Amino acid sequence: MSILTEPIFKVSKRAKVIMSILFFAAIFGGGYWFLMHTARGGSLALYAIGGRGAPAALHLACAEEADPRVSSKFELPLAFDEATKDQLKGFWYYSYFRECLFENGYDFKGNTVAPSTITAKGEVSFYENKYMGFSALVPAHTTLALDNALNVDFDDSLFFSLLRIDSGKAAIEAYTKRDPFTSFDTLRDQYVMNPLTKTPIVDIATRTSIHNVQMLYITEANASTRLVFMGTNGRVISISTKDIPAQTLEAIASTISVF
Repeated sequence: MSILTEPIFKVSKRAKVIMSILFFAAIFGGGYWFLMHTARGGSLALYAIGGRGAPAALHLACAEEADPRVSSKFELPLAFDEATKDQLKGFWYYSYFRECLFENGYDFKGNTVAPSTITAKGEVSFYENKYMGFSALVPAHTTLALDNALNVDFDDSLFFSLLRIDSGKAAIEAYTKRDPFTSFDTLRDQYVMNPLTKTPIVDIATRTSIHNVQMLYITEANASTRLVFMGTNGRVISISTKDIPAQTLEAIASTISVF
């Protein structure tokens, strides 16, 4: 072989291995930095890991739903530095993805969320909300309009259900456990100072169901009546209505059970 066709530098096998290791380390390191230190990378990691027990097609569908919702929040200029913007984007990627999972029957861990049921029992029906952890007897023709939905734009820790009872509606809201409502005693003592609603309270009393569930029976200035009680899992549960007759709400309240 002539000097013109021989390689100027001969690379040893060991050097090739080292170069390969460095190359893949750079690729891996760059990918790790992208996933862990950028909002876009964090969202992709979130979509892959969040709701891991849910179907793969749902991961893709929820990612496609979350992305434009996050983008729309950042279309207008925000008076934040880039690091703060990335943190906010991360929160909204997580929140919208989680909301979508719940809409399709899964929590963020990928566990299935048991749907609520309404079962006919003679002249009444038995409503059971397995996720919130309570049940009650309701009028016979009650239907479920919304079941444990999340609206993260309003409150990312509030689950919302809606019952249609004859010509009226009853809204059911449940929060995850949080101070100051750590027991019914603190709920009763501090509700006026830290209500679950900003509507002024006209009257507040304490009731107990036949299943020994204590609750606040509240009349509000906007003509709403609200029942507030604690679930055994620490959730604060609220049932409110403006248009259901008082005797109907009284009957529901008297049969509430928690589990």
